[in-house]
Amino acid sequence: MSRESERITVVELHKTGMRTADIVRTTGFKQRTVYKIVRRYKETGGTSDRPRSGRPTTATTPENINKVRCRIRRNPEVSMNKMATDLGISRERVQHIARRKLGLRSYKVARIHFLNDAMKAERLRKCRRVRQLVGDGRLSKVLFTDEKIFTVQPVHNHQNRRQLLKKGQQKTSAARTISRRHFPAKSTIAVCEELFPGFWSRDI
Repeated sequence: MSRESERITVVELHKTGMRTADIVRTTGFKQRTVYKIVRRYKETGGTSDRPRSGRPTTATTPENINKVRCRIRRNPEVSMNKMATDLGISRERVQHIARRKLGLRSYKVARIHFLNDAMKAERLRKCRRVRQLVGDGRLSKVLFTDEKIFTVQPVHNHQNRRQLLKKGQQKTSAARTISRRHFPAKSTIAVCEELFPGFWSRDI
């Protein structure tokens, strides 16, 4: 229920002659809220907020909030500084809009291992085969190794490449990721083949 709906409900019950304490029990609203609404109604004859003092909002306007929302929707990695410059407001105001008004948080773009459908299917097939061999007692020893990778892939900046998402979205498909190949130029396989001829390429 919105705040305006709460105010209207309390005022209508007050008009019927219901006591403030009874309104609290009937509606389940906070006691402080009900007393405040009734007092304001008695003083002003309405439920609207009193005129606020101080400078009116110029940066966190509905127009700027919508502009920030649209820019982030187009590109979740958009720079806060760039948006602030384009909109003519401070970076702090843009951050306030993104976090407080849109419910977004800044997360690092995650790096994941690159796997296409063919690679996934092949891994599954080999895992099932190895499990069968171990279960049948045909493999007495299983060797796990982690080789050095001489990568030729672009460098991924873990700290500065970030994206704006709602809390919890960093683990969903809405989050952007960086795919990485374990053997980008097959240089590692070449070294392993030299040390263990035929082992890494044989069909198990």
